[in-house]
Amino acid sequence: MVGGRLQVRGGSAWGELKSEVNLDTLTDYRTDRAPKLGPQEKLILNLKVRDTVNIYRLAHRGSKGTGTKTRTEVVKAVKKVQKNAKNVVRTGGQTETWLIRLADSLRGDVNLLSDLHYHIIREDVDIFNLQHRIDSQMITQTDLENIDKLSKIVPNEIVPSRHHPNPPLQRLVSELIPIWENVTGSSAYPRNNLEGDKYCPFAEWLKLIVHLAGMKLPGETTILKLVQIKKRKKSSTPARL
Repeated sequence: MVGGRLQVRGGSAWGELKSEVNLDTLTDYRTDRAPKLGPQEKLILNLKVRDTVNIYRLAHRGSKGTGTKTRTEVVKAVKKVQKNAKNVVRTGGQTETWLIRLADSLRGDVNLLSDLHYHIIREDVDIFNLQHRIDSQMITQTDLENIDKLSKIVPNEIVPSRHHPNPPLQRLVSELIPIWENVTGSSAYPRNNLEGDKYCPFAEWLKLIVHLAGMKLPGETTILKLVQIKKRKKSSTPARL
C-alpha cells in the first residue's frame, strides 16, 4: 500500500502472501469422485485460490479505510463509481475532471475493488490494472470501453447480500466453494462423521488457508451460515434452457 491506495495486481502488496497458500492444501480432502485435473487447470485454480485469499487479507490488513465496511457503504461507493464512469464515457475520456473523480472513487477501498473485480472480470476487465491506468490518466480506447462496462453495472447485484455484515468473508466463502467442489469432488455442506456428529471439511480447509495467510480465524458457525446462503442462492437460480 502506498498513500492509502491499493497497488495494481502483482505489486508488492500481493507478493506478501505466503507460498503455503495454494491448491495443494486440498490434497487430503480429495474424494474418489474428485476429477483428474490437468496442469493448466491446476495452475488457474491455484492462482484463483491465492488471489481470493489475498483480497480477503488485504481487506482486513490494508491501509486505513480499507477494512470491513457495511453493505450499504459499499453499495454507495459502487454507485459513485458508476456515476463517474458514465460521465467519463459521455465526455469521451477527454475531460480531466471526470477522470480525476473516477480515480478518486476507486482509490483506497479494497472491499469496493473486490466486488468490482469479481463482477467485471467475467467481461475480461482487470479492475486493478484499469484503476492504475485511470489513476495515471493515460487511457486508451480499450480502457474507455472497459470504463463503459463500469458505467453499466447494477450495484445491488454485485455487492454481497444483506444476510451478513462482513463482505470480505462472504466473498471468500462464495469464491472458494466452487473451487472446493471442483477439486475435491464433494459438497461444501457439513456431513456426518463415523460417530454421527456433524462436521464440515470445507470450513476446516478455509480456516487452514486463512491461518496460513496469517489472519485471525473466522468462526465456524459464521462460515456454515455463509455456505448455506451461497447454496440457497444457487438452488434458487433458474436453470438455463
